Amino acid sequence: MPQVTWIDLPALLTDVVANFVANVCAGILFVIFAAAVLWLADRELGILGRARERKERRLRDMRRAVRQLELLSEEVSSLLEKIPKWRDDLTNTRWGQVFIISTPAWDSAQLSGELARLVEPELLEGLVQFYDGLACTERWLPLLAQSWLVSENEIDSPEGKRTALIAMAVGGLAQAGEVGHTLMWRVESEITRLNSKLPRVAKDAHARNSETAAAKPEG
Repeated sequence: MPQVTWIDLPALLTDVVANFVANVCAGILFVIFAAAVLWLADRELGILGRARERKERRLRDMRRAVRQLELLSEEVSSLLEKIPKWRDDLTNTRWGQVFIISTPAWDSAQLSGELARLVEPELLEGLVQFYDGLACTERWLPLLAQSWLVSENEIDSPEGKRTALIAMAVGGLAQAGEVGHTLMWRVESEITRLNSKLPRVAKDAHARNSETAAAKPEG
């Protein structure tokens, strides 16, 4: 007689269910693990990306700061050459002389803000003192010009007031000239200092870009 093999159906069903549950749990765990890995990868990429952006922004700011310092160096040099003539124009006539003080490089540097963040405080202080002296002179020039248009009978001591206005305008030029003598080498020294940092900052930014590209998943 042929042997009859009895199948333990409950046990078989139990094994099937157990294998199914195990496979489902394994699949869920794999999905969770894969999601965690992707989240960590995205997080690291985000950190690397932000670091790269900071490096690139700092590199751009340093290059702009160097360019602004170069323009300021030219402007300060030009203004220093004009100060003696302006002083003579004010003092060699009885009524003084009006002139225009143009400072486009300084006006532009103040608007951009790179210098305040990147240059040495001593240099920034020197620049402020230099241009404040010129601004002081420029502030008194319109009043001096107006004093010419006033009749001698309309104001008391017109000569004394003109003399005071000229003295204050000359005082501003004196301040700018005194600061300007040491300002030039400070500007040049700061340009050299920032230029020496530029290769290292550029190298760091390039390294960050390479790390980001290497860490970026394919697909």
